[in-house]
Amino acid sequence: MNFILEFFVDLITLILKINWYFLEVVFQLIIAPPRKSVEGQVVLVTGAGHGIGRVMARKFAEQKARVVIWDINEAGNSRTAKEIQTIGGEVHAYTVDVSKKEKVYDAAARVKKDVGKVDILVNNAGILIGELLLELTDNQIQRVMDINVMAHFWTIRAFLPDMISNKSGHVVTISSASGYFGKNFLVDYTASKFAVTGLDEALEVELIKNYNSPNVQQTIVHPFVIQTGLVHGFTSRFMPIVDEDYAGETIVDGILRNKRKIFIPKDLRLSIIVKYIFPHKSYLAIADFFKSETCSQGKQD
Repeated sequence: MNFILEFFVDLITLILKINWYFLEVVFQLIIAPPRKSVEGQVVLVTGAGHGIGRVMARKFAEQKARVVIWDINEAGNSRTAKEIQTIGGEVHAYTVDVSKKEKVYDAAARVKKDVGKVDILVNNAGILIGELLLELTDNQIQRVMDINVMAHFWTIRAFLPDMISNKSGHVVTISSASGYFGKNFLVDYTASKFAVTGLDEALEVELIKNYNSPNVQQTIVHPFVIQTGLVHGFTSRFMPIVDEDYAGETIVDGILRNKRKIFIPKDLRLSIIVKYIFPHKSYLAIADFFKSETCSQGKQD
């Protein structure tokens, strides 16, 4: 009898929570949550040498954050640093190969010594090769996984303990629409983005269940295609390709509002709903109707 009563109490509680969460989403669509202040906070952006990493670093500097930028490309990183210095922002540039665990841990220790504990970690560095699976080399596949997936583990393990100790912080994962949809020429890239999407979701559960750290915020970003030079020869019947300035500004705005998920463009969310509701073959037919094609040569972003 106690079991039945407990079950129904839990069921009613669940229904009330779900309804509340729906109302919360609707309310936020009408009135956007206020931006939080990051003035004086340490924000670390990986892959900041160009593309949306460069834009995000500059936008955080405009919010008076103390910006730390990592990139394997020293020249690109220096250009980003100079842009930030030009607008009067504080910036600390480090040349780091995030695919190397030891390099990440060494750089993390230097950041903590030189700048302080990281408040917001933006895992943005990524690589896209753009070849058929059987035409990729073993080394290319390994490098995609090392940069797009394993680097997230190393940076999170380096900086998350301080966030848990401080009971505040923010971990940002730059994933992709490929974190939900498989694409031609992108088997390795898609696998990597599915992986970090899973990492982000499981980490949320661990933070709440095991570390009692609900105040450590998380944001995951799923862009469709951004004009960063990472993708070439892309075509789509409906989905727009956005420029890096729009994408970077949208992402930073979402982070400042503690948005849990950011889709660029917003309509991408509808495609995800369609994928999980329609029969699998129907989904494939719909995807073909959209006529999205990728032909690319990639680089670190």
